[in-house]
Amino acid sequence: MQMQAPYLRVCTSLKKIIDLLGLIAAKGQYNIFYDIYTDCVPSLLHYKAVQQERGSEEAINYFSEWLNATLKFCLTYAVLVGNIHRAAKLYSLALHAQLFDADETTELKLQLSSIDASASTTLDEEEKNYNAEEKISFLDLSNDEQKNYFRDTARNMGMDPDDSDNELGRIVARGRQNYDPTDILTDCEHLFVEYRPGGMVANALRMHSAGGMHMLLCVKHKHVHGTGNLLSELYDSSSQGPFQGFKQQHCGNCSDCAPRAPDWKWSLAWQWKERPKHEVFLSKLNHW
Repeated sequence: MQMQAPYLRVCTSLKKIIDLLGLIAAKGQYNIFYDIYTDCVPSLLHYKAVQQERGSEEAINYFSEWLNATLKFCLTYAVLVGNIHRAAKLYSLALHAQLFDADETTELKLQLSSIDASASTTLDEEEKNYNAEEKISFLDLSNDEQKNYFRDTARNMGMDPDDSDNELGRIVARGRQNYDPTDILTDCEHLFVEYRPGGMVANALRMHSAGGMHMLLCVKHKHVHGTGNLLSELYDSSSQGPFQGFKQQHCGNCSDCAPRAPDWKWSLAWQWKERPKHEVFLSKLNHW
């Protein structure tokens, strides 16, 4: 229910954008349509990812058709006015969002090439870059490379984690800070972080540490603390009383503490492999 009100506000704003663009197109002001649309398209693609889980089938189909048609129009307009760089960026966004099927892509490239022969070379280069990314297993990337991927993707969707005034960007920034809990888990092999992402940012990026509620557990003694903020503060805080950190409350005098090897590093691959070992205990926290 907490996300329902923001989602409805977004839907209302989206309808206003669609209506506004419709009026502009009806007046033949295609340059204005193009400028507004290209500024909005990262957020529109962000919304599309969220809508897949929340929208009705009719609404999803309508928005997908509208988004495809308008993006094709703006791609064509970019080539017509000679802005190949902008066309390349729009095409890259379409590839990552998987907006067009193979037949649509072929037809679109032929159409754009008939306007400007250089467009074909530019779009082919974007496809090569995209296919190269697809062939690399995400789990084979280093933690920093994975974090940089989410940073760059978020920026392309209008959620810059380095912009402190960007509300969604701040969620991405916090997700990047929580991304790698090596500094916590290295203290003891009984510690485990259960990531439970939630919200529009997590849905759009498919980022395990974005939004939601994340839990720090001692799987041996069944201690559990949760936070929607920073895991580092949840673990190690010298505050007094009930707001002491997990480490201060449970680890200081624990005789079962078993530090991991000094060179041990957390990885997403390790997380996926380790989690099933604790499934029985984690299932008890589903309504926590």
